[in-house]
Amino acid sequence: SILQFLLLPIAGLVFAIAFIISGIVIPIAITRIELKIARDAVLIRNQISSEVFHLIHNASQLRVLDLTDEQISKISQSEAKRVEVESRTSIWAGISSSLNGISSGAAVFMGLVAGVVAYSQGGLSGQMIAVVTLLPWASAEIIGTFSLVASARARTTMARERIEEFLNKDTQVEVFESVQLTNPVQMQLTDVSVGWNEELVVQNLNFEFSKGEIFGLVGPSGSGKSTLASAILRLIPHKGSIKIDG
Repeated sequence: SILQFLLLPIAGLVFAIAFIISGIVIPIAITRIELKIARDAVLIRNQISSEVFHLIHNASQLRVLDLTDEQISKISQSEAKRVEVESRTSIWAGISSSLNGISSGAAVFMGLVAGVVAYSQGGLSGQMIAVVTLLPWASAEIIGTFSLVASARARTTMARERIEEFLNKDTQVEVFESVQLTNPVQMQLTDVSVGWNEELVVQNLNFEFSKGEIFGLVGPSGSGKSTLASAILRLIPHKGSIKIDG
């Protein structure tokens, strides 16, 4: 019949369009979009690293000029921007999944309609009906993974670019066999306690550095090494006495 004659080609055309969309267009688009997002995120992470380095390296100057809070605010804004940019990956993953579902669903639906009409009019055998109706369904499972492959390819490409950038850097690192202290100082800590948000991580610490001595501070993560260093540099308040050269 005319209906059967029209439906089978239309079902084939819909299946071909769905294959092109899910198997070619969406994976290519996802690769390009995720690469752009990853590159933007790298730039923002580099900016955050630069801002944190500026905060640490110029901590005393920022503290004197009362600009510490402003610099911390810049870091927070950059971090919020990073989160916003990287969240786009999830948004586009959801969009690609939706488009895959729509295109695959259309192909399956047209296959079912064409199969039912052809079978009811005796135009196809039972085996061919099964092929017409189940081929789009089975293909959707395979083609749907193309977007995942494209996403993995984007991450791999970005990782390769970062490795190549690192390897191509012509950076000379000067190595010193020893470090000479030109102006050693004496430091004495007496009953020093320090922490964050009223929770002490270092309590009643007492030790003394004589001029020219070198000490290593060793401890597990969170034991207070960086906190103690921040207190010695006058970056955070502390209890007790910290004297440098008296």
